[in-house]
Amino acid sequence: MATALAAMLTVAGFAGTARADNASDARVVADRFMTALIASDGTTACSLLSPRALAALGGPDCPSRFTQSDSSDADLDAIDTLTSAFRAARQSSARRHGDFVRKGFTVKQLARDMERIDRGLTVKVGKGPLAAKNQLATTAVLDRRTTARRVVIYVEGDSGAIYRATGTAFDDPTVRKVATGTPEAPKPPTAPPTYTIDSVAVAADGKAFVSITVTDPTSTPPTSPAYLLLVPSARGYLVDDILLPLIATIGEGG
Repeated sequence: MATALAAMLTVAGFAGTARADNASDARVVADRFMTALIASDGTTACSLLSPRALAALGGPDCPSRFTQSDSSDADLDAIDTLTSAFRAARQSSARRHGDFVRKGFTVKQLARDMERIDRGLTVKVGKGPLAAKNQLATTAVLDRRTTARRVVIYVEGDSGAIYRATGTAFDDPTVRKVATGTPEAPKPPTAPPTYTIDSVAVAADGKAFVSITVTDPTSTPPTSPAYLLLVPSARGYLVDDILLPLIATIGEGG
């Protein structure tokens, strides 16, 4: 849902043409569009877009913007762990002028120091990517072959993919999928988002402004406002844009 809304935010400033319809027509189209959006029904959602909105979302490729998340999305926690672990290792190395390890400061000591720097990290020591097999996505594995100038870290994602981050203390890490471990058991499905159409206003030029409240138990806060801009066409109303409150969005992001 969030991905689809973010994609739609790229569509802005389109003008409407043709005839004006009434508020009930706009409500029906908005209801169909939101139902398709929540169900990840890209074919239906894209069929309800205005021509210019459809073009902005890739034309024939538009339905892919609304499909269910692929396995890589299941590994976001692992990528976040990998990034945090690399950041902690780099911060630790600053005390040794950029050396991750050196005589008197071993890989094991680096692992413990990373945990002290980032209390949310669990860091184990192993050799090779399969050392991360069957570990949680919140657990980083620090490779024993880490050198003074280059650190090597692995994390296994929920999809079973094992990712490696490697780099020096003076540049960004290179992150790659390097092996396949054990996928996590499927998680219980979460309740899908719901929505209510609060109001529909039709302007003199026929454009319709639809106010919607989206409720998603997995989001914070669980409810948020959204607005659909619909434009009239020869085949009825079409969705031209999704609008989100700018100030509220900035406030939540802070």
